[in-house]
Amino acid sequence: MAISTPAEDNDSRARAGLMARAAPTVGDAIARAHATSLREAGADSAQSTWIQHRLDRELEAARAALHRALEDETSRNDALQLAELFELCRIWRTVDPEFAEHEAQITHELTHTHGISIQPKAQARESTQVPPERTLPK
Repeated sequence: MAISTPAEDNDSRARAGLMARAAPTVGDAIARAHATSLREAGADSAQSTWIQHRLDRELEAARAALHRALEDETSRNDALQLAELFELCRIWRTVDPEFAEHEAQITHELTHTHGISIQPKAQARESTQVPPERTLPK
């Protein structure tokens, strides 16, 4: 294990803070893109079936990544990895309640353990960012 310098630690913390503050915007944009793709494909088209299948696979991969990171103590203590998980949770929180639960926990850890606060206005907009028709089977 390499020993990091204070400058490297500050750089990593700054990157984690930037990513955590961008996560609501990026995650919500990706979630909207998922919903738009499904809506524009139409309910009975081959394209819709393909998109649904792809989103199902992406959701499975997201669940696996979330569980892997949460089980790994190193990942849970790394602000940058927590910021990545926060973004992942923002993408899938309207589809799977587990992501919404972990989003709150990760936000708490980023704020209280790493001193990275998420902008309140991004949190306040969360209920209007993702169209309600976006649902995927589990």
